Amino acid sequence: MTGLQAELEAAFRKLPIAPPDDGRIPYEWVIPGIGRQLALMKPVDRKVASPDATKRKLVALKKHARILCEDMSAMALLPLKLRILIVEIAHAEDPKLPPPAGRGAPQKSQVTQVARTVAEHFYGLTGTRPTRITPPGGGKAHGLFLEFLATTYRILGIKASAENQAKAAINFVREKYPKD
Repeated sequence: MTGLQAELEAAFRKLPIAPPDDGRIPYEWVIPGIGRQLALMKPVDRKVASPDATKRKLVALKKHARILCEDMSAMALLPLKLRILIVEIAHAEDPKLPPPAGRGAPQKSQVTQVARTVAEHFYGLTGTRPTRITPPGGGKAHGLFLEFLATTYRILGIKASAENQAKAAINFVREKYPKD
């Protein structure tokens, strides 16, 4: 288990966990899986190559695979799986990359997915719907779910507004699990 997973598990174990009902498996048993699931959602810090640079690299790879295919003596020395892969690359269609993105802020789908996942597991563990409390005279929202989502974002290194994402995640859970 990684330190990241352990930190996420510890955060979930601090929640007020509801007892199981109807003889079902306790939702608490899912916590190790939640830690793994969210750890895999951690943003990866890497520089993304431009679409043109990516296309050039793929075209060059295809060219090298064709050259290797033509050298039968070299191909004979390779394992069958590798030979098949090289032939597939050599005969693949030229890559068609999506058009460049339009204007505006980039979509934060990963941030949204993390918030939804946290909201669903929060609901499953606590037995209460995720909520946020806004003071009647205005001011900063607060509440257990909002604080928990902010903690999860901090652990994962996500730089996004937990408050804004909490609103959307709360609505997502409300729509997905309507009251009985």
